[in-house]
Amino acid sequence: MSDLDTHALRLLKFIEDSVAEAMANPSAMLEPLSEADCALCVLKKTVLREDQVKNAELMLLGVFDYNFVGIARENPADPTEKLKNALSFVMRAKFVLTSPIGRGRISS
Repeated sequence: MSDLDTHALRLLKFIEDSVAEAMANPSAMLEPLSEADCALCVLKKTVLREDQVKNAELMLLGVFDYNFVGIARENPADPTEKLKNALSFVMRAKFVLTSPIGRGRISS
């Protein structure tokens, strides 16, 4: 696993933890979701700078399309379901970064 993959996986773990914190305390979810958005921004910039192929794959999968603060501002009656749906991108990103098939490459 490359240094980029390791760094990206740490950022994804931080995003997961921040969203879990927001789901545990919906009345104070703006701060952890803001942190998740910042980590997602760092992830995007890092991957773009280091590996344009992985960046393209993640963009095609919609990994960088999430706005966690937007979910917090919407303040739905049950934010948990929306947050769980939004976290699906973490699984897609992990697949791209760690898949043994072509080291995460979507196409060969």
